[in-house]
Amino acid sequence: MLNYFRSQVLWLITLLALTVNASARQPNVVVILIDDMGYRDTGFVGNKYIETPNIDKIAKSGAVFNQCYASAPNCAPTRACLLTGQYTPRHGVYTVVDDRYAPGQPHMKVMSTKGNDELPPDTKTVADALKSNGYATALIGMWNIGRGRDGTPGSPTGRGFDVYKRPDDVNFEKDAYMNSQGRYLSDALCDQALSWILRRTFSPRTVRPQT
Repeated sequence: MLNYFRSQVLWLITLLALTVNASARQPNVVVILIDDMGYRDTGFVGNKYIETPNIDKIAKSGAVFNQCYASAPNCAPTRACLLTGQYTPRHGVYTVVDDRYAPGQPHMKVMSTKGNDELPPDTKTVADALKSNGYATALIGMWNIGRGRDGTPGSPTGRGFDVYKRPDDVNFEKDAYMNSQGRYLSDALCDQALSWILRRTFSPRTVRPQT
């Protein structure tokens, strides 16, 4: 059950990332977005079945908002809201997936308001804002609010992220692996995120001009 939970709850580790010149004015920023996690799915709110020691440590050393709600009940709209600061009617991303991705599978049918498959071209993201203020930015994990190869407007690197690392050939399957090494997807994504942070921490830094 725990393995199923870990694989289904795809960690979108959005690293909006290490500032190239850390200071009180420009702190390091790490955002962790966890798909489809319920309010009672972590240890610090009393869950005794699912072990979340690292999240519990973050909660203990920081602030916990007990009346803070996601802008949408599903993953793609939530990502769009988080990255843009807009409500769903403004960016138009209402659903995650519909039956065009799974023809012949009626359980995938989504009946919803007609909307956008990706963010509108002129929409700015928090990554755009951070990048323009001297931050190095990276996104590790699921994107799912745009299409296109790296650098195109629909891709993360076209939306303010310097680096995008994603799982290859992984669908929404139970106990899916990222590669043939037998590692869970959550662990593999976390390792990629930590690797990127360490490279930024111990490499020569250059400060971009401030705007």
